[in-house]
Amino acid sequence: MKKHGYPGVMKIALLTTVFAIASNNASATDSPKVGAGVNIGSLGAGATIAFGINRSLEARIGFNQFSIDFDIDAQDLNYVGDVSLSTTTAILDYYPWQRSGFRVSLGAFLNNNEINGTASPSVPVTLGSQVFQPEDIGSASASITFPNSAPYLGLGWGRRTSEKNGLRFSVDAGVFMQGQSTTALSIENPNGVISDQDIEQARTELQETLDDFDL
Repeated sequence: MKKHGYPGVMKIALLTTVFAIASNNASATDSPKVGAGVNIGSLGAGATIAFGINRSLEARIGFNQFSIDFDIDAQDLNYVGDVSLSTTTAILDYYPWQRSGFRVSLGAFLNNNEINGTASPSVPVTLGSQVFQPEDIGSASASITFPNSAPYLGLGWGRRTSEKNGLRFSVDAGVFMQGQSTTALSIENPNGVISDQDIEQARTELQETLDDFDL
């Protein structure tokens, strides 16, 4: 199970505090406005609350969740499991042109994403420099986690708050930099013939397979 430390929570809290201070300092003519909505994207489905600070700035907080089955092949082992996505976001949107919906976004994510899978081979498997039979492996269980806070940089279109009530649409395209994953691997090894070095080699192979998940 993934443990979530305080640094990520503190970053989200700090950003939220900054947004609140900025909102309280807005002028009377730029009184804060609030918008709420639902969203769907590569991080899953979720909800967002946005605060209009002035014509150039909006702040938003939200969450996204999603789960999907997956298969990953690494060093002759086929892992079957699920990707569990869960993120909490705190983002500041800057509109360089006040009459335009174009925005530049900067923020931080509290990242609870994780991947879990198991492999039960039916054919011989190579671990390190050794070949092992399925009955030597038994089953392998992998758990992949990520740093619990991550920066976000993006571009978008559409304001989430307005002086007029109504339905609005917006779109975001950005990069969520969740960092290098941490992989834990255990192999049942019922016959006791697999060394710790062989297991570490298998873990390293799986880690390298997942390097593209850092962005």
